[in-house]
This record gives sequence, structure tokens and C-alpha cells, in this order.
Amino acid sequence: MLCDVGGTNIRFATIKEPAGGIENYRSYKCLAFDNFTKALQHYHEQFPANRLFLCAAGPINGGEIKLVNGSWPLVLSQAKKELGFVEVMAINDVAAIACALPKLTSDDVRKISCSLGQEFGDAKGDTKVVIAPGSGLGVSALVEYNGMYKAIATEGGHTSARSFDDLDVKVINLLQNKYGHVSIERLVSGMGIVNMFNSLHVLDGRSAPDLSAEQITERAKQGCQYSKKTYSKFSQHLGSFCGDVALLYGATAGVYLAGDLLEKLDGLFDEQLFRNSFIAKGRFENYLHEVPTFKIQHPYPALLGLQAWQLS
Repeated sequence: MLCDVGGTNIRFATIKEPAGGIENYRSYKCLAFDNFTKALQHYHEQFPANRLFLCAAGPINGGEIKLVNGSWPLVLSQAKKELGFVEVMAINDVAAIACALPKLTSDDVRKISCSLGQEFGDAKGDTKVVIAPGSGLGVSALVEYNGMYKAIATEGGHTSARSFDDLDVKVINLLQNKYGHVSIERLVSGMGIVNMFNSLHVLDGRSAPDLSAEQITERAKQGCQYSKKTYSKFSQHLGSFCGDVALLYGATAGVYLAGDLLEKLDGLFDEQLFRNSFIAKGRFENYLHEVPTFKIQHPYPALLGLQAWQLS
């Protein structure tokens, strides 16, 4: 059994043999279950398995995983005992997506339209990175060496946010009063959308309506200026952060965006602003011009990566 636990959704699939095809894909809202074991049991009753390969949106600390943006603790020993698995193994969810990169085809990705870098499959270099905005902001790298791949799990979404202009300075000051440390995740994620939208209202002397990220998206599509500005800033901050990560890892083989959040934005994600912010790194602008940026379109890349990981 393959299982991908995020802050909002939990996804399952099965494989009959290590290199076999992925079958019985199902996706559920986490809120539909009281805890992880209940969700696991629900799927296991329909599609029994004897081994569990799991990825989750949080650091892997021994036998327990605490979702950074979720309420469930994932106790692996409990799942193994209650459902009778002979083996349970876990990895970070964005590291799992990174493991999937060598298995993706040109049909599984879309080059960001204004990217000046190389095409998919032609990118030169031994390092790629995955950036996944969702309930939080996940970051992982994939390094190739002598034909072997190593995924590097990180907590890069918790690095500090930066400001581009006076508006950002004011927004970050507001968020510091609320959170203390303002990580990039506080601006580039589902919660980041809500944070920016609310802050724009406060700075205008208005009370912000209590809206979810999904509702803010719908308002943007209807022309709400606060919502549209929110997604403009989202695109700018995401692009700059991706450029930072590409420089940190020397990711000349490409930056890959993942996650359902971007799919839901339709035309609200400003690819030109993203790309301009991505390359705006002073003396290394020419370096980043050559780094391609892609959007992963495969329906369940983390599960595909879990399969690749258990084979390794």
C-alpha cells in the first residue's frame, strides 16, 4: 500500500509487486476521519495489503510523524500493529515527489511558458528541486550520482520571508505581531493566501471577511482587487523563493512546482511575474536564465515517488 498524507488530503494506492503498475487510487479529505489509523483502516478494508510505504507533510522522527499543518500524529508502530502490516516505512512527502522525477515523462510536466531554460529531458546537471505550495510549503532536492538518485528532505518552507517593497514590509510587520517569526510558508501556501488577503484589508483600514483560500480564489476570478493583489504577491514571492532554492542547490537540471494549490488558481498564477522574480538575483541572473522551471501535472506524483523509493 502507498499512502500520501498531506495537511488537507490523504491519498492511497496499491501495487501488486514492487515494479508493478499503481492501482486503486483514492483520495479523501483528512477531516473525514478522526485520525490517521481510521483513514488507513477505511482504505485497508477495501484494498488489503501487507506492507505500507508512507509519505507525510512533516519531518520524519523515528516512529512518529507530526504533520506541521495538520492535527494528526502518525504513529507508525500503532498502524503496523492494528492493521497487521509486516513492514511500515516513511519518507517526507515532497522528498517522495522528488523521487518521482526520473519516472516522469513529457506528458507529466508543463514548462512554465516564459521559462528560458532548457526543455524537459534536455536539462543538463545532476540536481533538481521540487517546491510544493499547499497547506504548507514543501521543499526537496534530488541529486544524481553515477546513475543513482538521492532525495534530500528539507524544511525549507520555514526559512524567513523577504520583502520586495514597502507593502511587503508592512505585511511582514503585521504577521510578526501574530506569529513572531514570519517564514516564507506564511506567504506562499494556502494559509499564506489568507494571511496576505487579510493583511491587505488591515492596511487599508478595513475588516477582512473571514474567507478560506478557496473563497479568496473565487473572489479573485470575480475581479476582487484585494484577491487579485494577493495572487500577484503570491506569484512574486514564490518565484523569488524558487530562485533562492535553485541557487542553494545548484539546481541547473530544473525547478519543479508541485501541489494541488497551483492547479486551482487557473489564470491567477502570474507566470511572467513568477519567472521575473525567479531570475532577479543580481549577478546570477544569467545563471538562472538557463534553469528551466516546470509544473508537475501527474495526478499523484508522491505515490509514484513512493514506489520508486521502495525499489531503491
